[in-house]
This record gives sequence, structure tokens and C-alpha cells, in this order.
Amino acid sequence: MKLRALSVFLLVSFLLPCASGDDTAIPLGKSWRCAAAIDKGQLAAEFFQAAFDDSSWRVIDVIPGKAPFRERYIFYRKRVSVPAEWEGKPIGLFFQGVDDDAIVYVNGQEVGENHGWDVPFDVDVSKAIRIGEENVIAVLCENTDGPGGIWQPVSIGPMDGAGEDEQGLLAELHDLPWRIVFETNRDGNWELYLMDADGSEPVNVTRTSDLDEMYPHCSPDGTKICFVVDEWRDTSRGKRKFRDVYYMGIDGSGRIRVAENARQPCWSPDGTKIAFSLGESRDYTTRDYATRGIFVYDLATKTTTQVPNRNVEHAYNTAWSPDGKWFAFTVHKAMGFGHAILAMDSEGKRVYPLKAPGCRADWSHDGTKLAWVLNDQTIAVGDFDATRCVKGAPMPVPLGDEYHAVQSKVKSQKTYHPDWSPDSRYIAFSLGSGKEQVGEKGNWDICITRSTGGSWVALTKSQGANKEPDWCVPPKR
Repeated sequence: MKLRALSVFLLVSFLLPCASGDDTAIPLGKSWRCAAAIDKGQLAAEFFQAAFDDSSWRVIDVIPGKAPFRERYIFYRKRVSVPAEWEGKPIGLFFQGVDDDAIVYVNGQEVGENHGWDVPFDVDVSKAIRIGEENVIAVLCENTDGPGGIWQPVSIGPMDGAGEDEQGLLAELHDLPWRIVFETNRDGNWELYLMDADGSEPVNVTRTSDLDEMYPHCSPDGTKICFVVDEWRDTSRGKRKFRDVYYMGIDGSGRIRVAENARQPCWSPDGTKIAFSLGESRDYTTRDYATRGIFVYDLATKTTTQVPNRNVEHAYNTAWSPDGKWFAFTVHKAMGFGHAILAMDSEGKRVYPLKAPGCRADWSHDGTKLAWVLNDQTIAVGDFDATRCVKGAPMPVPLGDEYHAVQSKVKSQKTYHPDWSPDSRYIAFSLGSGKEQVGEKGNWDICITRSTGGSWVALTKSQGANKEPDWCVPPKR
């Protein structure tokens, strides 16, 4: 192809017969209306409108591996109707390659863009697509060098990964006794909600309009939640914002501050202690990894001690192993690593990088597996064998039998924050777009998949931003 990027704007209007009611993406390789020009002129101002007359344009098929034009601007048009069964589902256009940069329109609305001739990309068209009507999708391509145009397959289909098994999965979740706590922003304020495992009966357990509560974790016995709070306080330097660690009863009662200027809390396996990290500086920031050290707060004595490894810094998403012997956490540009998931024994004496590129690891409840974010579209699972973490063991420590529990086909969607169910049969996670830092809003849903992989189901149905799920067992009576 070319050594440097091209730019191409494409317009697409499509007319295809409706599919048979499944979630299979419809290929859009055939019979595109196309035009090319050295100067956009008046054409660019009108070509994405539904009423634009493209009857004089060439009709071509997309041929994988071949960019058919050399003009600077290239326009594609095609029309499509989508199945009625897709109603209510997020729908996307999936481009495997447009040479070079693409801006996409649907029914006259700009819905997305991409830069790079060899970069696959996806565009969420849910808000612009019309079920049961003919749709006009527009993409305008600007080509600066060499051949340009759509040179790889294109398709349209549901984006959320939920397949034929979605209803079966929902039925399984309906019968589970556990609940899920998560952070949500539905009206400009972050609160903590509890809901049943199938997404029903959501309850706000913090009910504060002047504080932001985030990053919740439920205690092993299901009676308490630890979390962070962003709050303003009066200081000698005036009013300043802080992020502190708290815990409270499962119903929101009895709130107790664990530490000021702290973050990333998690429970010990017996529920008597909370591990957390302190802020790297006194300045407020939403960066998860702006931390130093790992500290342990004892609920009974109300005392705090530091894990005796003073080299720990920029640690985030700390998780305590079920046997109490290990911490797993991610570091960012610290401890000799650019970005890595580390396993450290609970006494801080041994630190091992895991052969698990990515971040945000979480232990299964028997301690034999880790789930982690391999990349923005993938949650991986691998076996953890503590016997590999011995002096003289090769680095990094490999995880056995790795597989992908969640694999999103949509580049614009991110899969984050995996959390194992109490029986390790399911994994809850956040699915969405926007910035991934805790506290950033974006558009996110709480989803659940079987830990063996396959389809998943969104529980919160885009009711604001919903992130950081954590399973809660029923409180002991």
C-alpha cells in the first residue's frame, strides 16, 4: 500500500434485504455508488444527504486488498435496511480498512471518524440508524498519496456481543442469590448502587449530592463496602478537593473514613482489614496510578501499617488473593517497569512481574486464576501457580491456559474492571467508551459473561455511566 497515511472521505447509503433476525453482521461489500474528485467543491457539502442524487455515479464492489482510486477525494454511497430484531441494540459499522482517513455520516449526521489507512475501526451508529426504514450512511475520504478508498471488508451489525444465548444467560443470573455494587453517574454526581445479579432492583446506597463515591468493593461476608470519596474540605490553603478511602455498611449506614488522600481499597480475605495506597502528592488527581506504597488498615484496632516494601509506587487496582498471601496490582512507569501486572507476597518481600500484558487483574475466588484487561477490547483469563513465584524463577512468571473470556469486536468499546462471581462461574465487567480513569464519565454499562467466555449481557442498559462492578454475597443473618 503506502508508507504514509492517506485521507479519504466516504459517503455510503445502503439498501439490502433484512436479515433473518439473528445478530449476524450484514456484509456491505457489493454495489457501492462511488465518485472521485480532485476538489471537494459543492459535492462534499451535499453528498451525505439522503436526497442527494447519486444515479450518475459508478457502481463498484469492495475488493479486499485493492484501493481503487487515486484522486484526492473519494465518495461512496450505499443504502441499507436493518432487521427489526436489532431494535434496542447498539448497532455499528465495521470497517476493516479505509485508505486513508474516514469521516462517517448516517442519515445526515456525522457519527465518527478514523485516521490511518491500515487501521480497522468501528463506528457506533445506534442513535442515527432507523429501524424499518432506508438509511443513508456517509463517509468522506481524503487521499493524499497513492491509491485510496475502501480496500477491506465492511459490515453493519449489533455491537454489544450479545448473541442467541443472551436470554439464557439472563435466566441464569435471575436465579443467583448475589448482588452487584457499582459506581454510577446518572445526573452529574457519582453514587454507589446495588442491584441483583440480573440487573433488577437497583438501589442507591450512598444518596449524596455533594460527594462523589466510586471504586466500590464488597467485604467477603457481604456486610460492608469499601470505596473512595471525592470531597471538598476547608484547609489552611483554602477549599481543596481530596480523594479519601471509606467503608460503610452494605445499606450505606455507618460511614467511616479509613485514610485521607488515599485510593484503590480492597478487602483482606477474612474481611478484617482494608488495603489501600496513599496519593503520590497532596494535589488532587483522577489518575489511578498516582500512588505510593500499599497500606493495611485494621478495622478492629483502627490502626494502619505499611506493607514493608518502600519501592511500591504507581500501583493501582490492588487485589488481595483469597489465601491472603499475595497482592496483585498494576504499575505504570515505576518499579523498573513501563506498564506491568505484578504479584507481590503480602509481606512485601518478593515481587514478580506476571506474563500478562495489560492491567486490572482480579483473583478468582479459589485463587487459582486471574482475569485481567489484556487490551481495550479483551479480558483474558489465566491460571496462577504460586509455586512459580520462587527465588530464581524465570521472569516474568507465566500464567497457564490463557484464554479470552471477553472479546469485543468494536474498537470504540472498551472492556474494563473484571470481577469474578463468588462461585467463579461468571465475570462482571464494564463496557463502554470514553476515558477509563475512575471518575471520568463517558458512556458505560455493567455487563456479565460466563467465565468460560461467549456472549454477554448488559445489565444497566445505558442508564448513565456505570462502572467498576463488584459482586456481593448476601449478608449473613
